[in-house]
Amino acid sequence: MGQEKIQEEQREVARCQTLLTNRAEFQRIRKKVEEAENAGISPSLSKSTLTNSHSRPATTTCPIAKSFGTVERHQVDILIVRALCTNGIPFNVLRNPDFLAMLKGVNQAPEDYKPPSFDQARTTLVDECQRELEKELITVKDTWTTHETSIVFDGWTNVKWQPLINVVESNSSGSMFMYAKDFTGQEKTGANIAEFLLESIEEVRSSNVLQVITGNVTNSPGGIARRAPNQDREVVAGVLKAFDRIGEDENEKAELRKQLAKFQNKQGLFGTAHARIDATTMTPISWWSTYGSENPELAEIAIRVLSQPISSSSAERVWSTYSYIHNIKRNRLNAKCADKLVFIHSNIRLLSRFTTSYKEGPCKKWDIDPGSTYVDDSTVRLEDLRWVD
Repeated sequence: MGQEKIQEEQREVARCQTLLTNRAEFQRIRKKVEEAENAGISPSLSKSTLTNSHSRPATTTCPIAKSFGTVERHQVDILIVRALCTNGIPFNVLRNPDFLAMLKGVNQAPEDYKPPSFDQARTTLVDECQRELEKELITVKDTWTTHETSIVFDGWTNVKWQPLINVVESNSSGSMFMYAKDFTGQEKTGANIAEFLLESIEEVRSSNVLQVITGNVTNSPGGIARRAPNQDREVVAGVLKAFDRIGEDENEKAELRKQLAKFQNKQGLFGTAHARIDATTMTPISWWSTYGSENPELAEIAIRVLSQPISSSSAERVWSTYSYIHNIKRNRLNAKCADKLVFIHSNIRLLSRFTTSYKEGPCKKWDIDPGSTYVDDSTVRLEDLRWVD
């Protein structure tokens, strides 16, 4: 008899499998529970969270309430997957931090929150999102002063057969999409393109632009030199010509040539064992930043040159993004609206390059905030989570 009593005390109320699968039966039982709560028949029911879905989970939760929560979350999951399928959105979006942040924001929104209207989303809200993103891009723009940048531009025709030329700023920090110019009604003559290019340079400031790259010429070199740079006459001639253009006077030009000789002969810090070892493991920019202190003028030029791209691939990737956004099924977009969407999409991906997960892999995960109150995994809500290492 004593053993039966112990077993009876250890027995717990299990979740009803019928309620988990039968929505109609679940609603019928739920209605009865709510009537009992409102009538105050049972203290335990009156303290449950069934009638107050926006309050935090209590430290103890009725097993029936847990079952109701499981069914509700399952129904929401189905609605999310249905929306993704209806709109042709890849399931990979469920891994996107911005998508998870959106769900968290909706979960914390006021009870009467409604999503923005179609007109709001495509006008004022897109403009505001673009302005907020431009603020985040200030750190990228700051590198234009220290490392300079390259203007990459390329021509393309969208699904409406409108001629476009996009402008991308690119250096070692990444490629930032600026805008796409609609050349409808204008002839793409050398004079018109040159005028457009000069305007783009002035927007960035000419002192920050090291080179201009266009996709209208072949980017692949005829061959790759196998000899050391100082043994290649063409390379040496190009370097000396660049010194003549960069140096402000003869003394500065002579100093640059002197520092170049030290680098080629591996003198000073350039000849240390650490410098030779790190040359095989460090990036060129990091190496020059570390071992170029004895030759600052040459190191500054090297860092700026090595920070620049050597092809127009960054501009061509933007066209892939453009065709993804402004496609045959979405051909009612005008060029101005499409330009904003491409700006937001491309530059958000650029900023993601600076996150830890991009550099080191998915080393972070969603975890329960230690400051939240919950019973078990079945009662944790989205606002109880945080993005942690």
